[in-house]
Amino acid sequence: MVRFVMVLLAALILAGADARAQTAIRKAAPAPGAVPVGAPAATVKIRSLTVDKVKTPEYSSDASESTGASKQWGRVSVKYDTAPEWADDLEFRYFVVVKNKDRQSVMFTANMSYIEVAKGVHHSAVFLRPNTLERYGEIEQAAVEIYYKGELAASESTLKDDKSQWWRTAKVKTLDGILLNRDQTPFAFVAWDNYETIKAR
Repeated sequence: MVRFVMVLLAALILAGADARAQTAIRKAAPAPGAVPVGAPAATVKIRSLTVDKVKTPEYSSDASESTGASKQWGRVSVKYDTAPEWADDLEFRYFVVVKNKDRQSVMFTANMSYIEVAKGVHHSAVFLRPNTLERYGEIEQAAVEIYYKGELAASESTLKDDKSQWWRTAKVKTLDGILLNRDQTPFAFVAWDNYETIKAR
């Protein structure tokens, strides 16, 4: 009888220890989707990616050359946050698809890197000339990838909730050298302080 009682007590003690261990494991495990304590914050976060059209900016000049009506440019804009105190070689890769009246699509691409990017909120933009829009069609969709120190830090598409990364698999004609950064357009001196310095190639 004594032996039976001792075995029963030992079993109860082991069961209690096991239950406490399981409880501790459940408390230590992070909830689904939670960021573990001490995990590094995102280096870059994209707030928005938008597409619109803007007129050629007008500047005052004493040159005796007449100008016509301002034309419309295609613009793709990114608003983003950076976490490091300073970031160099923050590379942006843009992908912009246009479609003409015959439903023919072309994708324009452009890469650029920013330097001396301070921690905070920033803007980036690329443009399509008025003649490019007239020739190839209106902007249908766009995407951007941001790389920091050679690693993909963030990406976004104008197709919301799209996880397909269509710009990597799009089977359309691709043209480089036509999608322009701000420094290559008349917008270079507009809202100068809102944009970072593009690294010279």
